[in-house]
Amino acid sequence: MTETTKHTSGPWSISGIAGDNHVMARAGRNKFAVAICGGHPLMSPEELEANKQLIASTPDLLTLCKWALVLCNALGRDKATLCFDGKAEFCLTDELTNGIINATQSTTGAHT
Repeated sequence: MTETTKHTSGPWSISGIAGDNHVMARAGRNKFAVAICGGHPLMSPEELEANKQLIASTPDLLTLCKWALVLCNALGRDKATLCFDGKAEFCLTDELTNGIINATQSTTGAHT
């Protein structure tokens, strides 16, 4: 699955410097910040770390969603319709498609 993306390609990682709130990307030998996580005074250090970890995992999660969508499309719509926690059925294909569009749309509304 190859396509052009507008976001900084992964992998992303958390800065290894204690107290640094940067999420970093690597381009060759250079590292640079792609996000800075700011904490609210009421946010615990554990919550801040968890937020940084979640942001750092974003490129990998997007790739997994795209591959899951390929699998759902291969299985067919009827096999990708699920019931979650006894709640109404939803189509995983639609949910993945919408999530990918939301994650990749640019300010012009186009998605990659």
